Amino acid sequence: MCNWRQRLSALVAARESVEYPLFVFRVRPPDPSPWPAGLPSSDAIREFYGLCDGGVLSLEASWFAKHELIPRRDDLRGQLFDYRGDGKHVLHPERHVVLGEDSAGAPLIWDAESGELSTFYWKGGDWEPWGLSVDAYLQRLFCDESGDELWANALRMPADATKE
Repeated sequence: MCNWRQRLSALVAARESVEYPLFVFRVRPPDPSPWPAGLPSSDAIREFYGLCDGGVLSLEASWFAKHELIPRRDDLRGQLFDYRGDGKHVLHPERHVVLGEDSAGAPLIWDAESGELSTFYWKGGDWEPWGLSVDAYLQRLFCDESGDELWANALRMPADATKE
C-alpha cells in the first residue's frame, strides 16, 4: 500500500535531480528548527515538515517553508481584515495555518478547529472547503496517480531509480 511519507521522503532525496519531470517539483529538505511557537498544528503537519520544508508539490499546490508560515498567515490575515464588511478578521492565529497556495494563488489553509483544509478565494470569493484532513490530502496527493500525468511520473521516478 502506498504511504505518503515514503513517497515524500523519496522526492526529498531526489530533489537535486535534473531529470524531467523531477526537476519541476522542488521539495526542500527539512528545517531542523522547532515548530513556530503559538502556531497550531496536527500530527500530519508536523510529520510533513519533519520530512521536508515545503516546496512545489504537484501542479496543484506549493507549500510554504516553516519559517514563512506565521508571516504568510499574518499577511493574509491583514489583507482579509473586514473582508465581509463587519470589522472582523477572517483568519484567527490560534485556529488557522496558511500552509501554501494552490495553482491559482489561493491560500491553502488548515483549520485547527475542524481539522480540515480549505482555500480562500479572496478575490470576490469565500471559503472553499476541501473536506479533507491534512493526512487524507497528503495520502491522495502522493498516492493517487490518476490525476496529473506529470506529477504521477515524478512520483514514480524516485521509486524506479531505487529498483535494480
